[in-house]
Order: sequence, then C-alpha cells, then structure tokens
Amino acid sequence: MRPSRLLLLSLLSCSSINCSILNAYDDVITTGNGGEAAGAGGSGTGGTPPAGGQGGTGAEGGQGGEPAPPLLTCEAFGTPATLTDLEAEANSRHFDPPMFAHQLNGENVVIVTRVGQELRGYLTNPETGVLVQTVTQPVNQLIASRTIGNKLAVLVQRPNIGGFSPIDLLVFDGDQGFHVDEFPISDGSLTPNSGYSRGVFTHIGPDFDDIALLLRYDVAGSRRVVYAHHTGGSAGEPDSLLFPDIFTGQEDGSPRGVIRRDNGTVHVFLDGGATGTQRWTFQETDATPGNGVKLTETGQVILIDALQKPDGTANLGFGYINDADLMLLAGNVSINDLNGFVAADLKEVFSPNSLNDFPSDGDLRWLQDSLLFFGSPDAKNRLVLLLADEDGHLKAQIDPLYTAEGFKYGDAAALTSDQPLADLGGTAYPVWTERIGTAPNDYDKLVIGAIGCEPGE
Repeated sequence: MRPSRLLLLSLLSCSSINCSILNAYDDVITTGNGGEAAGAGGSGTGGTPPAGGQGGTGAEGGQGGEPAPPLLTCEAFGTPATLTDLEAEANSRHFDPPMFAHQLNGENVVIVTRVGQELRGYLTNPETGVLVQTVTQPVNQLIASRTIGNKLAVLVQRPNIGGFSPIDLLVFDGDQGFHVDEFPISDGSLTPNSGYSRGVFTHIGPDFDDIALLLRYDVAGSRRVVYAHHTGGSAGEPDSLLFPDIFTGQEDGSPRGVIRRDNGTVHVFLDGGATGTQRWTFQETDATPGNGVKLTETGQVILIDALQKPDGTANLGFGYINDADLMLLAGNVSINDLNGFVAADLKEVFSPNSLNDFPSDGDLRWLQDSLLFFGSPDAKNRLVLLLADEDGHLKAQIDPLYTAEGFKYGDAAALTSDQPLADLGGTAYPVWTERIGTAPNDYDKLVIGAIGCEPGE
C-alpha cells in the first residue's frame, strides 16, 4: 500500500508536521554504480550522487563516482538526567510539540516547550543535569524558532483576545543572566479569527524583530496564507501580502519555508496540491504572489526546512515519495538560483525501508549546516538520530540511540549543539519526553542526555 501523504507529513515537526525524501525528474542521478560493459566488463564502484559511476565501453567496467565521506561515529554517553515532570500538574500533564532547544554561549541549554496554554522555558546545565531556572509565558501555541547568534528566537501565538490572537517574537538570552525579550509582531490582524496558526520565519536583521514570516490560518473550514515583513523596531502592523488562493485540504497551504533577498524578492514554499510543496516567487510590493511552481513532475515532495544563510545561499532539505521511492534530499543552493530550482537539483541522502526509519515527532531541521532528524518513530519505543551535511552526504544514522524500558516516549523532542556536528563531530545534547503510566493517569517527564560524535576513518 502506498504511504499516504498524511503519513509523509507526520515526519516533519514544528508547529505541526512532517517529512520524507526525493527523486523526481528523469535526470535525477542516485548513488551510482558504473554500468556494466559488454561481454566481460565489470561494474564500477558507487559514488555519491550526482557523481555516480559511468558505464564503461568494450570490455572495460564502468568507473565509480566520487566516494562519499566516512560516517561519523556517534554514541550516547553518561546517564540521562530527569529535569522535571508533570505528575503534580492540575490540568495538562503532557508536553506539547514542538519543542526547541539551544545551547546558549556554549554553556547552558535553554529548552522551550508548551504545557496547555503555557510556554515553559527551562535553563539547564547539560553537564550536571541540574535545572537552573524556569520561565513561563501565556501562549496559544509555539509557531516556529530560529537561532539568532547565540540566542534562541521563538515565534508564538498568544491566547485569543476579543477575536484576535497576537503574535510575538520571544528571544531567549543568556548573555547577562537568563532572560526573555519580547517583541510584538502583530496584534492578531495578520491571522484574524483564527484559533491556531502555523508558520515559519527567517531573520533578516539587524534587529531581532526584523523578520520575514509566512503564516497560515483557518477561517470557516478553509485556509488562508499571508506573507509579512516586520521591520525591526516598528510598532505598527507589518507590511503584508495575502494569498488569493483559498486552500481547502488539511495540509494544503501549510507554510514550509520563506527566504527573502535584500532587493525585496521573496521565495516562499507552501504545500500546494497533489505534488506537495510548491514555490511562489514575488516582490514584496506586488499585489499578488502569482502562481505556485511545482518542484517535481512525479510523486510528492515536502520541504523539511529551508535555512537562509548570510553568505547568500540556503540549505534545503526535502522528502520525496511516490509509489516506489521514499527518499531524503539535501543540499546548499544559491538564493540567486531559486527561480529555476527543482527538487532534483539536490542530492539523495538516504532511502529508508519505511517511514518507521524516521521520527514522527521531534526535531527535523537544519542545525547550522547539519540536517537533523531526532525523535521517536510512531511506535514510541526508541529514539533515533540521522544527520546529513549541506553537501547532501549522510553522516550519521543511529537507530536506536536510546530505547524505552517500562515507558513510552512522549510527543516532543529536540537536539542542540554549538559545534559543527555533520562536518567535524562534537558533543550534542538531546532532550526528550517520556510518558509514564497509562491514560488517563499518565504524565510526562523531561529528560536530557549527551551524545559524542567523532569523524570516521
């Protein structure tokens, strides 16, 4: 049976979703074996796509492509530490996804999660497993996060007030003691009469609240999408552009990524139909965003994450699925080349046997130049980790990283490191939830561990 699009979406995460991986156009070259020659010709050694081996002629075997770099050697070390639990909570006793984590100044780790309508921000020393400080904020939901320097920025939707749910940017900082700076982004006019919004944003700078954001909100059973640019330090509503399309499918119109160039050109990625994620390109001054552009001719592609970088490039990660293929694609592209971009331009990182090879809940994103998949598959019986680099190479696959004994893993997980994991290895700190007991009396624990990764031979 073909994996459903809903299952595919269960792989991304953040404010709600998904993932998988790619092959689409006829010219996609996967990990290559050299073609067999006529007669007694042998086969070439495989290489990393798109530098797959080329078939030989006559009696010569094909020549292999460029070999892939060695995998990292990664393993958990130490004893995981329980930071807190929700057993004594009067209302919700589960941590709600998404969860965000960031290592502040190479020292303490900040963890941001939600319990009911309350944001919980925890500061912990990962080496001792001691909870240092906790902050709370009223929220409807956590929408998305990005790191800005050594700080963690989290876009949140506040509880509904008079039919409007304000949107704020919270910046968690550890420079002079742990504190949270609040930046109003919208009074709720961007997403009117919406109980819940989902979205993504990218930091433009130099101010913390100079951001481009893409939001979807639900109105009377249909979905509307709005792009907005909030200028740093401005007090009014941000300039915005409402998509004329009325999206009706459950996942149609889901924001996947937003990239903005200095000249005001905007590239946004939305789930826009049977082929999955599509790209819209427009100027901020345009009256409409125009039409979406398909990124594949066959199957479905879903953007996992698009990370805009200061050097004028973007790290992209996609999932691709059709009747026969399930793949993860990744790579780094120039922002100037996005107008002609298709998913087949990226490299195939990994082709799993099933969706159960990926976390259904957890952290699926670019962590600097490392494409990160960390969390628990649907069975909730183990935690898995997969890392790829910006060149589309698989660098680590650990399954299981941790195994449940006497409990099941919860719905939220995150991982952070201040080191270039996929390139050089280093230490990373995974954070996850464990569900203790059986419903309706079950509750969650928040746990932190440690992982060491070293370059392979």
